[in-house]
Amino acid sequence: MDQRQIFLRDILTTLFKRKLFIILFVVAVFALVFVGNYIWPPTYESMAKVQVTRGRGNDDRRCERAWAKKYDAHAATLDI
Repeated sequence: MDQRQIFLRDILTTLFKRKLFIILFVVAVFALVFVGNYIWPPTYESMAKVQVTRGRGNDDRRCERAWAKKYDAHAATLDI
């Protein structure tokens, strides 16, 4: 079996000969992905609600519920 050595110079010569094709291919793929990203409908939606209350944090839930009932007018809800 006849084996031929491949030199770096051969590889670079082939790449430079086909550089226009390589550049056009990369630009075309990039453009397709870019356009597809804006055309494709979003597949998920997220929503978060944060409740901000006045006072210090407390691990005791009973105390927190009692405080929330008493001072509910001071609570605020933020939609993010």
